[in-house]
Amino acid sequence: MPVLLFIITACFASFCHVVGYRLPKKQSFIVGRSCCEQCHTVLKPVELIPILSYILLRGRCRHCQKLIPLLSPFLEVLSGLLVVALYSVYGLSNAFFLGFVLVLLFVTISVSDMYYQLIPNRILLFFWSVIFIICSFEPELLFMRIVGSASIFLFLALFAWLSHGGIGGGDVKLYAIIGAVLGLPLAFVSLFLATLCGFVWFFVGRASTTREIPFAPSIAIATMVTYFYGEAFLNWYTH
Repeated sequence: MPVLLFIITACFASFCHVVGYRLPKKQSFIVGRSCCEQCHTVLKPVELIPILSYILLRGRCRHCQKLIPLLSPFLEVLSGLLVVALYSVYGLSNAFFLGFVLVLLFVTISVSDMYYQLIPNRILLFFWSVIFIICSFEPELLFMRIVGSASIFLFLALFAWLSHGGIGGGDVKLYAIIGAVLGLPLAFVSLFLATLCGFVWFFVGRASTTREIPFAPSIAIATMVTYFYGEAFLNWYTH
């Protein structure tokens, strides 16, 4: 089962990478063959196999020898490992499926934010709908999830207003989804950890780039850490 989950997740993550890369450019991610960005050679089916294709091609286009970005295989491997870890902790439960959807959401929005500093509303709306459906299977937790979503959203919306854009609107809406999954106070634990990650990313990244530092990867890391260890962190902190 873990091997099958890893393979399935890697395939989904590969597709989510395409969505995150193409959607902000208003390109179709359903029709149209993938091709090399440098020489525009259409990729063969074997070159689209997640992880394996990168290894077989040794990280380069077979025609122009341009380096293939490591981001895609990295996210495929990381996503697969995270979902296997989710299965080992939660089994095939509601918590597993919520975590699985979060992983795919974070792959998509991290790619979009890293390339374009943008988190499209269409991506958030789709994943919000999927998460709402999964949450509906636990009606006893629905109120807690609504409170978590509304609280973190209003807090960050107020902060964005008072700070005149101290946090992006996409990040605020993203946390409305995270709040629905984690509830309170874990959503604020995620926000605290994301802020720490963001500071590290800023001080490390600003030396090598003049571009705006994307916040979505920090949110993704912080939220998955909270998903696994948030309760343990709260128990440690309160005792």
